[in-house]
Amino acid sequence: MTFAQDGGAITSIGFRSGLHGLQSPSNVDENSRITLLPDDNNDVYLITGCETGYINCWKLQNNGKSRSVGEARNLHWGSVITIYCIPGGDGANGIVTSGTDNCIKVSYFDRSDGSPRTVYRRIGHSQPPNRILFWPGCSAGGGLLLSAGKDGVLRIFSTFNENMNKSLGCAYAPGVPDRRKTTRQQRSSWLLSDVVHMAACSTRAEAWDSVVAIHSGKRQVTSWNFAKATRGQHWFDPLKFHGCYGEANRLYKNIVATCAYLTSCGNYALIGYSSGDVFKFNMQSGLERGSYGSPTAHLCSIVGLAVNNVNRVTITVGESEIRFWSFHEHKLHGQLDLPSTSLLVRFHADSDVLAVALSNAAITLVDIVHRKVIRTFINSEVQPCVDMDISFDGRWLVSAHHGDPLVKTWDIVDSKLIDCFRVEIPITSIALSRANEFLCTTHSNCLGIYLWDNRATYKHLHLQPLPIDFVPSENQSPVSLPTRILMTRNTCDVIELGMDTDVRKYMDFEYMDDLSSGKCEEHVYISPEQIHCHLLTLSGIPSSFFATLLNLDFIRQRNHQAGKLLNNNTATHAVAENLINLPFFLPVVETNQGLLSADDDFSNGLSTKQQLINKTSNRKRRGLLDKNFEHAIEPIQGLSMRLIQAKSNDEFDKISHDLKSVGTTGLDLEIRLLVPSAEEEMPCLNPKRTKAFYDHVTNPYLKLHGFLRYIINRFQSNRDFDLACACLEILLQQHSDILFRHCHVQNNLFNQKPDELNEEYLQIVIKDQMKYDSMSPYFVTLILVNRAIKTKRKAQSNLTHCITQSLCLVDFIRNPVTALQL
Repeated sequence: MTFAQDGGAITSIGFRSGLHGLQSPSNVDENSRITLLPDDNNDVYLITGCETGYINCWKLQNNGKSRSVGEARNLHWGSVITIYCIPGGDGANGIVTSGTDNCIKVSYFDRSDGSPRTVYRRIGHSQPPNRILFWPGCSAGGGLLLSAGKDGVLRIFSTFNENMNKSLGCAYAPGVPDRRKTTRQQRSSWLLSDVVHMAACSTRAEAWDSVVAIHSGKRQVTSWNFAKATRGQHWFDPLKFHGCYGEANRLYKNIVATCAYLTSCGNYALIGYSSGDVFKFNMQSGLERGSYGSPTAHLCSIVGLAVNNVNRVTITVGESEIRFWSFHEHKLHGQLDLPSTSLLVRFHADSDVLAVALSNAAITLVDIVHRKVIRTFINSEVQPCVDMDISFDGRWLVSAHHGDPLVKTWDIVDSKLIDCFRVEIPITSIALSRANEFLCTTHSNCLGIYLWDNRATYKHLHLQPLPIDFVPSENQSPVSLPTRILMTRNTCDVIELGMDTDVRKYMDFEYMDDLSSGKCEEHVYISPEQIHCHLLTLSGIPSSFFATLLNLDFIRQRNHQAGKLLNNNTATHAVAENLINLPFFLPVVETNQGLLSADDDFSNGLSTKQQLINKTSNRKRRGLLDKNFEHAIEPIQGLSMRLIQAKSNDEFDKISHDLKSVGTTGLDLEIRLLVPSAEEEMPCLNPKRTKAFYDHVTNPYLKLHGFLRYIINRFQSNRDFDLACACLEILLQQHSDILFRHCHVQNNLFNQKPDELNEEYLQIVIKDQMKYDSMSPYFVTLILVNRAIKTKRKAQSNLTHCITQSLCLVDFIRNPVTALQL
């Protein structure tokens, strides 16, 4: 079978059936084959990609015939490298394609015309990026990165979430035809060149354009809207450069923009040119608002611009001097000569420090307030600086060098070199996040933006100063660029997704030795029961369990009304009115007689035999009675004695395990059975009590005391905190009357009892009880309840203190300047 298609040479092919993807043959191995489905009812399709980015779908028929059933033009802006058909499942009938434009797309053939529909894409720069900077308006961690590549496209990358990646598009010169009437190839002659310099400000980003970009070899400067991720409204070009009768074109034909700066207020953009001119533009209107110098600010090309935070001083850097101007009046205030030609400039507005990289490889720091040099970092003349950045707190300066591809970190305060390492590929641009946690780099002829982690972010490092002329040894291998590795330990296979073939240098050598010897073990992490004694550990019970437990009385009342509604049809309307105020979000108890309450007797009107059947089934269902149905027993066997005798943490842990195993009804019943009945309590309330009496009569409150000690132990050990809080709340709800049953204080104190028991109120009750009898079990109950409430509040206070301290520490690490000011 032979056929041809438009769009150039075929670069990749793939096969799929009507519902399944098929194994695609290799584009390299001539012996590779395709495996077809045995079902004759499934159609087989051939998908081809060509060097112009076209995708065609061919339906293969019998007798060596085929026909095109769909195509997608310009699916990629370059050659299609790979086509992978999704084999089945939810992604059946879809393809994954990648091209030389550094783009991966997922498409589905579900349109009426047979063409694919793109539903998912991951796009990067089609040509190497050359300028990057962190967006100044993002969080303290510096999550958004603005990059410009040689393809002329500006992109936004997120260091935390790839779904936030956006493309601002590319810029076209004025007069470009309407995109709705022309193709991209027809508009390519108006396409501007790559971006060589960018400046951004986030102050008025929501109101108007907030980014300006300088294009290679162009005098005009473009504006961009970061908030909308689109090309801006303005096209900055001074009136001086395009005068009448072509004189301006003849005089200023070869002038190009060299640098730009956005003021901290976001209202003005300053642009420097190779002619030495510096013009100021309004970002909202795009109009020119003046220029510096007469006739020009410098006699040479402008290398850098800066404006302080309050818009008082403008700094212009020429090839051999730095000049200071009045921002509004445009008057010259002073000048500072440089020992060598300047190459690039970076300004730190918070500390008013200007960093200037010189042609002799030195880096000079200038204080713009006092207009003098405060630091000078010496480098070898064969290592000129290509880019640098100052940390947000103004403490570090990170510089990238050419010739010998080094990355150096300087401590500005101590004027020392604290870190230096060599990379494999020369760096073209560098950017440091606001919290100093990430270092982003772009490299020569590399499409990716590489992200480096700072080990000093959450770990204290004892940094030792290095010699000023320190250079890593030539025998020491360069630091490899960050890459992605997919490793499967079960099959002892290592799959690398990067470009290099040497995997051992990216992995731990000891683990690789285990792989070579066949010792591939599965490492299973077992979480400890408690991470730290100062942290609260939850019980692991779902929240619905506690919601049911705390509203169990309302649920029973609702079930009770529902049972009456089914058994008494004459009272349907009255019961329906009562159900309005009852909870309805939980199911009722279903029995052989319908929906009945679990705690009420609905056997009236039934025969004796039917009553016995219902009684037996209900007892078996609840599991609360013994075999002879004579005495009520506990849901947890022996819990009373275990609560009374428990003293160690292990014993209380076993009790917690048993309480977690019972349901809401069983746990509620255990809490209800803690308080003795009236028959059990009367002997203890006999006014003629002696020591012999206490030795002879068993204390009926021992189980309640043991349960309170269990709750106190949970709060003290910070374990099962949610279960202990729920048990204490249910206990106070069900048995709060025992705390005031024998209260001797005035009646109005009992009537003014608060809804939630507090320490002050309990102290009043305890003092009142001590006046009459401090030996009674009732007094011990009050003491334990008061202690449980205190222990709970202490545990909550300790946790709140730890969380607050940790948050303050993280805020200080991310932004120490602001934290110290606060």
